[in-house]
Amino acid sequence: LFQELQTLQSQNQTLQFTINNLQNELDKNPLKTLQDLYNSLDTTTKDGVNNILVANDTLDIFAKGILNIEPIWDYLKHLNDEHKYQEFDKLQKIFEILFKSYVDITSYNYQSVNIGDEFDSSLHIRDNSFQEIDGNIKEIILKGITKDGEIVRKSIVRL
Repeated sequence: LFQELQTLQSQNQTLQFTINNLQNELDKNPLKTLQDLYNSLDTTTKDGVNNILVANDTLDIFAKGILNIEPIWDYLKHLNDEHKYQEFDKLQKIFEILFKSYVDITSYNYQSVNIGDEFDSSLHIRDNSFQEIDGNIKEIILKGITKDGEIVRKSIVRL
């Protein structure tokens, strides 16, 4: 009986270890991260992206997000303009997960922009939180998007 108990405890320990490892792998899954981030958005933001992100399930969020990458970027710009930084951060993480896959299957990419570059209104949008109108880029708020090397959305920067 004692031997049987030890065997069951050992098997239980092995199963618990396996469950923990599987949970860790699931936590690294970008689709789960997408779902968790979407669920963490406040009601106003969810309403705002309702037409561009469907939340029936994780695959819907991914598929609809891939199909609406530019409108998501536009909503990110809106959140930044409205100074809703917490929601901006969450949606930006969603965008980055989606855009990583989007880049792999399209001719889209991030616009090349670096801290220290000189501000150019033909390449950049100045963040409305600060008064500076000229100078070098001190922070990249949201990288722009290019398609076939042409700018589709300008990077939003702080000077």
